[in-house]
Amino acid sequence: MKSIAKIGLIISAALTLNSCVKEEQYPIEPSITYLDFVLNSDGSATLKYTFTDGDGDIGIEPEETGYNYFVHYYYKDGSGNFVPYTAPTDTVPLVVPYRIQPIYNNNPGKKKKSSKGEIQIMLYAPLFPAGETIKLACQLFDQAGHSSALVFSPQLQP
Repeated sequence: MKSIAKIGLIISAALTLNSCVKEEQYPIEPSITYLDFVLNSDGSATLKYTFTDGDGDIGIEPEETGYNYFVHYYYKDGSGNFVPYTAPTDTVPLVVPYRIQPIYNNNPGKKKKSSKGEIQIMLYAPLFPAGETIKLACQLFDQAGHSSALVFSPQLQP
């Protein structure tokens, strides 16, 4: 009988401790932080950022249209300043849109909740002319239209 009481006490203690673990809370606006830039052997690159979002509404459903992650390209000019890249035949700065799928798709049935994770974007070759020094700036939007700040990478030489 004493062993049953001990097991009951252990289970009660475990449940009590588990209920004390609080979910991390973040602002409802998404926030991103530069993590890494990796050149791949085929000339493409992988751009990595971490994110947090207080209400877990990151991502676009497959049946929805639009984009929610934008990569802005900058290059170092002759004066040493980073300026938006424009294609030779265009005057509009190069901004490449991406679709990030809903983060809760990986956990079917789960409610949207405060979350954090990593975003990896594949940038296809050619990124820039050889020898060019660049910076990439990214911005993430959630389903409610809240946006992260425009976050820059360090200078890169792909």
